Amino acid sequence: MHHRPLSEYFIANGAMSSDETLTDLSQAVNLSEPVFYAPNAQTDLPVFGKPLMDGGLAWTERPIDMIQRPNTLTNNVDAYSCNVAGDDMKPRLMRGNKILVAPTTPPVSESIVVVEYKNEKNVRYIRELKEFKKKTVILKSYNPEKTYDVKSEDILHIHKVCSIRV
Repeated sequence: MHHRPLSEYFIANGAMSSDETLTDLSQAVNLSEPVFYAPNAQTDLPVFGKPLMDGGLAWTERPIDMIQRPNTLTNNVDAYSCNVAGDDMKPRLMRGNKILVAPTTPPVSESIVVVEYKNEKNVRYIRELKEFKKKTVILKSYNPEKTYDVKSEDILHIHKVCSIRV
């Protein structure tokens, strides 16, 4: 039985070029940033955001986890999920719930939304959208119950939550 050198296997499968050595490949793999492996990346939904003490989410460039994509979001390539981090939306949302977000679906009054403010880039908050006015958006948190009037121009993103998983 003839065994091919391991380098031929990696070259044939596109993992390395013919002018590289296995040592080069090993060093490149060990020095590269870890990549999140998602076996069902085409069908699963990425989970973004790490919890902050104030209930916000520090937005992550890459998914921190993957969950099963519901049929309702099959064709929504921009959909994503977040974990509810704090108690500011309790009792409507509980810490540990996962929210499924459809960013291309316009939010309406009383929708739960994920909001990113221009002055806090890469931090997002989960709120209830009370009302869109001409130049402001009225948002609400529950714990403590508080309503916020925010200038529309101060909002970078506002994405509609389409469902909640407990």
